[in-house]
Amino acid sequence: MKKALVVITILTMAFAVAHTGYLASMRATEHYPEDTFLKSITNNKRALIITAHDDDAFACSGTFLGLIKNGWKVRQVAFLDRRPEKREFFKVVAEKAGFAGYDLLDIKYRTDLDSGKQQYQPLSYQRIAEVFCHDTVYNLVGRIIDSFAPEVIFTLDDSIGGYGHPDHIFMSRIVKEYCQQHADAPAFKVRRIYQSVFSPSMAESMIIKNSWVTYNLFDEARKLYGLKGMPVPDCEVSISGNASAKKTFMSGFGPKDQRNIRKFAPAYEYYPAWLYFRIFDREFFHIINIK
Repeated sequence: MKKALVVITILTMAFAVAHTGYLASMRATEHYPEDTFLKSITNNKRALIITAHDDDAFACSGTFLGLIKNGWKVRQVAFLDRRPEKREFFKVVAEKAGFAGYDLLDIKYRTDLDSGKQQYQPLSYQRIAEVFCHDTVYNLVGRIIDSFAPEVIFTLDDSIGGYGHPDHIFMSRIVKEYCQQHADAPAFKVRRIYQSVFSPSMAESMIIKNSWVTYNLFDEARKLYGLKGMPVPDCEVSISGNASAKKTFMSGFGPKDQRNIRKFAPAYEYYPAWLYFRIFDREFFHIINIK
């Protein structure tokens, strides 16, 4: 019995070491300038997170949770999922994160969801313009931006939406369009948009090599849009000091969202936060300057 336990222990440890090495192979190999802008803000310490789906924000959660810890007011905006339990799940997530508030937009934002095509499948930019309810979302999101008056906004990128999801592209384009069109207004506060992205090496290893399906949406989207991938990061933010808070944020979502998160943060739930986010210790951003 003792011999069996020793063998099992050795095998378990060997697997753990091997799997940790596997995760380490997916970490970013590139280095970018450390962001200094967020640390420089002393007035109007307000940030909005605007994503198509509430769980999309996990990718930059280490950064905005660090802002909350440092006295920022942070609010999130996303479309309301039709699952009845979704609102309650996110209420708990938002409260634990310390959000100043959240808005789940209960609106019809695209017209093609009864077409038989999966919601996440890439669409051409022209098709996105045709099937999404631009004016409805533009006006609603704009009112929230004006009312909360943030200094910065966090979104996904507006060219490939992370991996090609048209909802991501549409929402990020709405934010960018609204901010650029109102940048010269005296009362408009937004100075920067932080688009959450992966570095090229991380995207290749995490989304392509670690792909959860044979049919890869990221590859399809790159071909459709004629892109190499997400925009190249302009800066990085160290999140090692917010490891525990980030894991708590990610763990608060429901089972379906957890499956999605694990596609881009594989096996995170099995590791202590200090170890997992020692491997994935940085978040990357493409910056759009507004003012």
